Amino acid sequence: MSEEKKVKNFYKDIKSVTENVPAHNFLVIAGVFSAQVGPEDAPFTYNVSTNRNGYELLDYADEFQLVIANTKFMKLASKLRSHQYPTGARSQLDYILVRNTLRMLSHTLYLRV
Repeated sequence: MSEEKKVKNFYKDIKSVTENVPAHNFLVIAGVFSAQVGPEDAPFTYNVSTNRNGYELLDYADEFQLVIANTKFMKLASKLRSHQYPTGARSQLDYILVRNTLRMLSHTLYLRV
């Protein structure tokens, strides 16, 4: 099976699961997505550009109104990177996604404190 077919199947499966979670339920999806999301798509990221898997992740997040939470806060670069290739190159491949409504709720609660 080609790499592109594996990616398509992964997102097909995760979309199927996400569709079955009621909108009012707390939803957090965390894992290694093997995606690179660049600064043009996320304010705080280690990656210099978005790759094909990154665009798949962004499309998935947009479709289900999810926010890639660990790209919304400033952190040291050493805390952002999550993978080192045998060549020594590093990238951020791990992401935490939450429902956009939860992000708004936590922001509202933070403002009230």
